Amino acid sequence: MYLNIISVTLNFIATEFKLLGRRGLLLPSRLPEVVPIVLKALAFDEKRANLPVGAVIRDSACYVCWSFARAFDKEVLQPYINSIASALVVVTVFDREVSNNFV
Repeated sequence: MYLNIISVTLNFIATEFKLLGRRGLLLPSRLPEVVPIVLKALAFDEKRANLPVGAVIRDSACYVCWSFARAFDKEVLQPYINSIASALVVVTVFDREVSNNFV
């Protein structure tokens, strides 16, 4: 029950950040509070009934990162680039929901 509340809350937060970021309504002064939450959402995975759940949350967090890149200048995002890029690479390489048809 507790994990379900966390996943629903994290999904809601990621979705709201996604919408605010896409419309440019998230202020740069809020990035120190928002980026750690997005990084947690990028790494979120929950096991429920022998099935992992979390792809929707990770997908929303990836969209948030994309919207940040479109909404903010590079000078504003500079302090967060390394941590966001590292988290995105980890999601890309290890997310079991990502289809890699290159092999």
